Amino acid sequence: MNPSFARELIEHPSERLTKRLFESAEGVLWVDWREGSSDIVRLAAKIMGEAELSAEWSGETLRLRLRERQQEVHIPPKPGGQDITLLALNQLIAGDYEIRFIKASDGGDTLAFMPLTRQDWLEIDFAFGTKVDDAFGKIAPGCSFFGHDQGELPPEVAKQIKMQTKDLHFARVNFRLITKAQEVALRDNTGSARTQLPVREPLFGDLVLTYFRDLRPTFPVVSEGELSEYGMSREALREIAWKNLQKALGQLEIMTTSSRGVFDIEGAGDMIACIALHDRMWDAMEKERGSLVVAFARRDRVLFVSAADKAAIAALRAAVNQVDSADAQALSRQLYQRRANGWRVL
Repeated sequence: MNPSFARELIEHPSERLTKRLFESAEGVLWVDWREGSSDIVRLAAKIMGEAELSAEWSGETLRLRLRERQQEVHIPPKPGGQDITLLALNQLIAGDYEIRFIKASDGGDTLAFMPLTRQDWLEIDFAFGTKVDDAFGKIAPGCSFFGHDQGELPPEVAKQIKMQTKDLHFARVNFRLITKAQEVALRDNTGSARTQLPVREPLFGDLVLTYFRDLRPTFPVVSEGELSEYGMSREALREIAWKNLQKALGQLEIMTTSSRGVFDIEGAGDMIACIALHDRMWDAMEKERGSLVVAFARRDRVLFVSAADKAAIAALRAAVNQVDSADAQALSRQLYQRRANGWRVL
């Protein structure tokens, strides 16, 4: 345990100290939003040096033990079980220890907690008074660090969700979570591997829509299993990702890239191709410019020309054909035109 670090968090809050918290601070109990309940107890026992603190499952009931004490708690198989576990654990160890939430870790999907002896917390509370509440939060009935309503993502996870376009070939052959065995499972809804597949849905032409979490450097994909876990529909997931993308879309620039009538839309990084979903923007552009022919040749670049300019369409097709299909940013070589029922291949 590390009462001196707890005091530092209260006395000298700073970015340097927060960085230390995330990188190297000892005595910190880190709990992920998917952390197993028995693992939480095991990690806490290790930090507290309590060899007799343990937990075991009986169905959906978790039995916690510390020497002669025992606590049983029902934990249903849905998000928020970590909250139930932490509260039950605190109740079990009360009198000897207490675990509190470290507020400097708030905002992510992995949160930090500080186990200390009851005496350590009494001394800290006496020394710093209400300043303790700025750095630490108590775990009490009704607290929700990880829980949320069924059909919703935790807020800290929802703000990370982004959407991205892929071409069918890339998604099938190169997407990192897809193997032959998983493709078979995808065709068989009873296949267990299907839950590990990334969520993907047809967009139009040879494009598909995928989702990922903006967690550098790994950028994990959103899987079918996560949708099932939260009871979410694809429509709800798309709405969350679209709201997050709209912030970047406000910074778009449209420019002429050559004298051949080809226009370039830039901005939003490698998610720019998702602008295909921005119906109101295309409505406004076509009201001003007339019918357009559009190329989503790269994830980070969208090109368009006037549908009435045959020379520009030829220039656009030539530009698209120059895109290296082996490039990780490459998308479709098809040209598209909007119709009342959506995009169609020209």
